[in-house]
Amino acid sequence: MSRPIHRRRQRRHLTVLTAAAAGAAAALLPLRAQAATETFDNGGADGGLWSNNVNWNPDGAVEANDARFNGTTGSTLQGTVTSIVDADRSVLSLSYTQHATSNTTVGDTIFHTTQINDGVTLTITGNSGPTSSALQVGANIDNLTNNNLTYTSFVNQPGFVTGGTLAINNATADLVARQCSSNTAGGTRNATLDMSGLSNFNATLRNINVAVGDASGTWP
Repeated sequence: MSRPIHRRRQRRHLTVLTAAAAGAAAALLPLRAQAATETFDNGGADGGLWSNNVNWNPDGAVEANDARFNGTTGSTLQGTVTSIVDADRSVLSLSYTQHATSNTTVGDTIFHTTQINDGVTLTITGNSGPTSSALQVGANIDNLTNNNLTYTSFVNQPGFVTGGTLAINNATADLVARQCSSNTAGGTRNATLDMSGLSNFNATLRNINVAVGDASGTWP
């Protein structure tokens, strides 16, 4: 049985944009399977195809594993496609934790734009991301006095007909969008999840947590 989505908001600046949301038909039991963590490194130099095992570190299939993205393969230009889901894929969790580092201008916004090709579905089935998340957006490192600005987008393939689909199928999992901030931090904190460029978003999950930490108010 699908459980209702609860939305909670706090004061930090954070945006969630969606084109469509629909309840999925089935809910899964809690899933904490032992799986590999595959971090996207674009080693295949092919535009970032998810189907190319060389694009993941360690080299291997991301299918049924935990998918991770960081600032190394992000872009400072909004709208630049940084990875492409070119065939149906199912992962346990998906996390985008990009933040400005030494290989960018500290304080810049780091963008990740994941394109889901026409008729293709990316499904998240587990809750093995941070704080039992299925999908997590926002850096878990604070650059203190610098701006911490992250932006993650899901978009359709150009010339799409039916569009791509992002699906979350786990009634015990959360969608988390939050930018870490320490008590001594300066600058601006802003994490954005933008699905306005994607045709289909289907979700059976527990909560959508916007700017919500754990019980202690911290980010693991």
